[in-house]
Amino acid sequence: MASPTINYLQQVQTYNSDAQLPGFLNQNCFISDICNHDYTDFDKKIPANLGDTIGVALPMAAVANAGLVVSAQPIRQNIAHLSVIGSANVAVAVTNQQRIFNMDKDGFWKSTGKGMVSELGAKVEQAIAQHVNSSAIDMRTDSATYGQPQYLSGPTRFVDFTQTGLLSYQALDQSMSDFISMGAPSDDHCMVLPTNYYSPIIGSGLTQFAPNRNNETAQSWLVGDFGSPRTKYYRSNYLPVQVAGYLGENSTTLTVTSTNDPTGANVTAITFSGAGSHLKAVRAGDVGYFISTSNINALTFYGHMTTNQPVQFRAIADADSSGGNVTVQIITNTHTEGQGFCSVAGNALQNISGPILAGMQAKFIPSHRCGLRVCGKAFYVAIPRLDDERPYDTSVDTDDETKVSLRMYYGAVFGQNQKWLVNDVIWGALLLSRYSQRICLPLAGNVASS
Repeated sequence: MASPTINYLQQVQTYNSDAQLPGFLNQNCFISDICNHDYTDFDKKIPANLGDTIGVALPMAAVANAGLVVSAQPIRQNIAHLSVIGSANVAVAVTNQQRIFNMDKDGFWKSTGKGMVSELGAKVEQAIAQHVNSSAIDMRTDSATYGQPQYLSGPTRFVDFTQTGLLSYQALDQSMSDFISMGAPSDDHCMVLPTNYYSPIIGSGLTQFAPNRNNETAQSWLVGDFGSPRTKYYRSNYLPVQVAGYLGENSTTLTVTSTNDPTGANVTAITFSGAGSHLKAVRAGDVGYFISTSNINALTFYGHMTTNQPVQFRAIADADSSGGNVTVQIITNTHTEGQGFCSVAGNALQNISGPILAGMQAKFIPSHRCGLRVCGKAFYVAIPRLDDERPYDTSVDTDDETKVSLRMYYGAVFGQNQKWLVNDVIWGALLLSRYSQRICLPLAGNVASS
């Protein structure tokens, strides 16, 4: 029986024999360096099947009371969840004749495998990067949430460079200052920007009188470590684009008419007027903010002190507008997974300085290419070990440091003139919103709009 695909084979003299798993890791900054693979008893706790879930413990939300007269408050165990929802494979098939006459076992398969693994690595890296704008989808065909974005994962805070571009070290430092003003761990700060967006930043630094730094920068052509807290900078060509809805693209000013929770304890839906009648007036992943005349600000995570930062939020579902009104399902920065706005003083979950009232105004930002700032190793990724694919010859390679696993199996189709080589992988990811910030950049490149 013929091969199920048409193979284009030629005689060659030599092949590149690089190992496969290092290629899978080293081409992808999220998988290999930025993301957190540190789990207790990895082999026992991390699942090896699609749909399995682990819990990530987060700090408890609490409120400090004045004085020495104590009043007990409830313990709110705070758990975020990472589920294995992604899978991919690359496979080739050959006949026995092709295997014997066209292929050298020690050369062809290594070269072919390198290309297969590189493609798998790109697929996983791209899927992980989609958590930056919360567009990573559930790929399990038997799941009730199949095809739906994982909206609990990803930043709700953002910095908007869509009009100005991110053009200088000063702008980098300002975005850092905005990020830490609400509170952030001081360790493991990372920032990822699109591959071709760094040149204006580097150019701004080379014009400053800083000989040592400029010499290093000019030689490496990278931003390098910069800022306080010290931040590592990375390039990626897999960062997603957020295509905004009509209201964001047109910078429409919206006015609050009501919320789903008049008490202000957990506002997760806001109805606005001024939205016209448009399909997908707001798209899932769109980010918005209350303008300064609304006179509300974000609070610090601990201490619940008012900052000068605007109240920001992210839409978790598409929303059409009709008759001038639109109701937007939102999520925002909080201690607890899925929590909305809380303005109740004395509540451990309070995250804004005052209630959201009718008449307050907000805007969404336009379409943009995404970058990411993350700290505290808060981007969790699991690429767990798969079982052997019996009765085929199977090899499962696991990196000792990152615990990333890749499976390869090879064998003949019973009763047919076919031999298959398959590489496959499963993964899950979780990007904690309170430790991350979306960097919103111009679509046309890192330039100011005209």
